Amino acid sequence: MDQWEKIVERIQQATGLAIQLDHCPSSEWERARAAVEQNKGEVVRHTLHQGHIWYISITSADWSQEARALLSLLLAPSFPVEQTATELATSWLSSVLDQRLEPIPASLEAKWQWREPRACFLIERLHANRPADVEQWQQLLQQFFPSSPAPMLLPLSPAFFLLLVPASALPEVDGWQGEEKGLWLHWGYTLHELLVAETMEMIRVGITLPIEAPSQLPIAVKSGLDTLRSVQLYRPKEMVAADWQFPLEKWAYSLPAALREQLHHTLGPQLSLSDEQQEVLHALFSNQLNVSETARALFLHRNTLLYRLDKLKEKTGLDPREFSDAVFLRLAMLFRQIT
Repeated sequence: MDQWEKIVERIQQATGLAIQLDHCPSSEWERARAAVEQNKGEVVRHTLHQGHIWYISITSADWSQEARALLSLLLAPSFPVEQTATELATSWLSSVLDQRLEPIPASLEAKWQWREPRACFLIERLHANRPADVEQWQQLLQQFFPSSPAPMLLPLSPAFFLLLVPASALPEVDGWQGEEKGLWLHWGYTLHELLVAETMEMIRVGITLPIEAPSQLPIAVKSGLDTLRSVQLYRPKEMVAADWQFPLEKWAYSLPAALREQLHHTLGPQLSLSDEQQEVLHALFSNQLNVSETARALFLHRNTLLYRLDKLKEKTGLDPREFSDAVFLRLAMLFRQIT
């Protein structure tokens, strides 16, 4: 960024007007711009370079129209900075957060050729108002996943980071077996434990099956985003979630907010369950209504579980061992969680 630094220095010397060059991690860009504007300034140029936003700002009131014309001459055309694949991918995929699925830019497609699939993890920072040291995250992840090419961390926003890990960096993977969902869940939990321990942040990890080409990334990111948002609403205690899990929660999240609220008021009040009964139902649903597996999961004798299910039927008039009653109970438990 030496060229911008020299230009800003020349302008200061020639005009005596307030102008400065600053930079910040790309994940902090919106906050940095807001801080400039709060101080009655404006950003007149900015560019992304090696994971940081470099920007030139001025104090608006100090600059007359004539001075601004001079500024435009000195800063135009802005010097070309060739963006890396990481920078191009970050800019491209950030649009998914605004529900835009844009095709891969030609400039990125030309320089970003994959020779193997990538495991795809969407990381949500639950306290995004705190600054994140992106370089620390990158170093940590490169040490944890030593591979060539290195894993790529894309800070899409202060709240969401996308991590792409070459399949060869995962020791258990002998060739790519995308259907091994348990393997990807294992790595999701491992990644969660690592980041929580090393960064001291509260995070949630979304997992999609590995993808074979960069052009598939927008769909993968959207799927991971929908998963995390639905889990946040309906399963807030879940810190790791894959996009093939929780289909009912994802369906409910896809409904219009007004309809979700209506279902909440319609179905939610129909259940008044103790914590023990809710635990039994959650376990029963997680085990596909299999009583023996549910008893094993809850460390209960089968007869004890049957007794509790009978008491629940007496209280609600619904038998969760019957499919139609189980569907109603599952929906009622889902929508009663909305506050």
